[in-house]
Amino acid sequence: KAPFPTVTQASQTETGADSSVRVTWVNGQGAEGAPSDVWNAPLAPGDQVTISVPAPAGIAGWNIYVALADSTPLLQSAVPLAPDAGWTMPLSSLASGRPILEGQPPDYIVVERRILPRG
Repeated sequence: KAPFPTVTQASQTETGADSSVRVTWVNGQGAEGAPSDVWNAPLAPGDQVTISVPAPAGIAGWNIYVALADSTPLLQSAVPLAPDAGWTMPLSSLASGRPILEGQPPDYIVVERRILPRG
């Protein structure tokens, strides 16, 4: 599970839009881990979001999901961000990436077929 994100507010005001932020770790194979707990606060254009804890071994990057008001958090990074990189709230609208998943999706699904003999 990814850590709670750290937010540095460039605007230094409380005039931003009510937002919720969640982050996920991504490993070298592109598998995404479970999302962090939710960080709720007003975000304004130019505000910086970073992860302040070192990435665990095997982590290649992180994804950020942001929602305005009570909407579903959507992916904001087209590719995973480097572990030490930050994400800045855009001056325009948020990206409309895929919605966040609760929990970690399976790597594969096994379908078992059974044939009953007749006779």
